[in-house]
Amino acid sequence: MNIIHLCPNIAWDDDARLTMELCKAHREMGHHVEVFVKRLRPVGDNFHEEGFLAGKLAMGGLFNFMAPLRLARHIDSLQGDVLIHCHSFKSALMALDVRSLLKTVRKVTIVMNEIDRDYSDARRRTADRIDRIISSTDMTNAKEVYNGLC
Repeated sequence: MNIIHLCPNIAWDDDARLTMELCKAHREMGHHVEVFVKRLRPVGDNFHEEGFLAGKLAMGGLFNFMAPLRLARHIDSLQGDVLIHCHSFKSALMALDVRSLLKTVRKVTIVMNEIDRDYSDARRRTADRIDRIISSTDMTNAKEVYNGLC
């Protein structure tokens, strides 16, 4: 399984560290793991040191057309199923766009960290299109995060 994390953090904080721990655990389980970051420094540098960095993507903005296209092209180049783990609501919106832009027919699962239980109607409609929303309590055990998905 190919696992792609979309890490929009601009600082090396607890969320970025949690993403790193998930990446390490899933690589140990035999998955191919890559991370796209919003900023190369300091966040991307840490993922690069561990061999996870796939690149930099703008993860937000109303007129962000190139990032979903770049990610779709990257996914089209991979072999096998893909799981996209979104660490923000904006990156989840982008992942949904990416899934519709793919040229190859394959299974692409989108998961997102639970950010807020009080979604607006627009956010609720978007969240309904995501395959799984992962609660913060599930994030403590990397082997359980994708239970049943890979």
